Amino acid sequence: MESQAPKRSEALQQLQKLLRELFEFECADLDFGIYRIMNHKREIIKDFIENKLPNIIEKELSQGALAEQTRAHQDFSKQLLQYESLWASMQSSPTGAYWNSSAIRL
Repeated sequence: MESQAPKRSEALQQLQKLLRELFEFECADLDFGIYRIMNHKREIIKDFIENKLPNIIEKELSQGALAEQTRAHQDFSKQLLQYESLWASMQSSPTGAYWNSSAIRL
């Protein structure tokens, strides 16, 4: 699940870029109609896109299905390590020759 963080970061950056384009941050020099209103609210919108939105997204992702999937993956990994350890101890036991023979292969 560690590989999810870079993907999330990249997706967040793409979303922020799209929102900046939608709110036409490049048109700050225009001062009529809707642009006048947008210029007045620009700092509020910018703060939301750059600061509040990432926190909201992270909070929701940590509580949703992705968090459940991460927990399930961690539980599975722990169980797998336990079974691998058990398998290794069985192979090193006096009856391990049976497990190492061609009679049983996993």
